[in-house]
Amino acid sequence: MLTIISDNCWGIGVYNTNEWQYNSPMLNWLVECDPYIRFVEGFDRYMAMELHEIRQEIKIDFPHYIMPFEQIVDLWNRRKARMDMSNLLFKFSYMRNDG
Repeated sequence: MLTIISDNCWGIGVYNTNEWQYNSPMLNWLVECDPYIRFVEGFDRYMAMELHEIRQEIKIDFPHYIMPFEQIVDLWNRRKARMDMSNLLFKFSYMRNDG
């Protein structure tokens, strides 16, 4: 099953549209351009870390979750366990803001 690594909420839309099980912890999150590129470049290292450790290095927002961080960590870990590392789709949206 496809594992979507998206910089924003796009991935959850794909899972929902196709009625697929969530096989990615990177859902309902938001990461800006440069931090997302760092995350992708160090993907294996970051996937070996706990979420709170990743957040010390990469600014991650969870704008759609209204719950304690411990519950977000639980969702992250359950979805991370379902990742198919042989079937990854990396999606990145570059949005430029020149003011």
